[in-house]
Amino acid sequence: QTAGNIYEFGAGTGHLAATLLQDLSDGLNHYYIIELSAELAERQRQHIIEHTSPEAAAKVIHLTALPEHFDGIIIGNEVLDAMPVERLIYQE
Repeated sequence: QTAGNIYEFGAGTGHLAATLLQDLSDGLNHYYIIELSAELAERQRQHIIEHTSPEAAAKVIHLTALPEHFDGIIIGNEVLDAMPVERLIYQE
């Protein structure tokens, strides 16, 4: 029910990306990794190249921010819990 895109925040080593690309490659258009660190992005590229097919690796696009408009699934394995948030509690 999406455009066949995955957006992953903080892909770490790229292990989850490689696994998902391997398992879901036929149904994926693009696998976007939102990563601020150029060093980590390069590590992720290398891991994905070593652990997936060239066709799957070609679907990976690195970004430094989530696009204003997107159509896909967002994942943040072990990163979203580290993002700053504001907690609100409403009581009567």
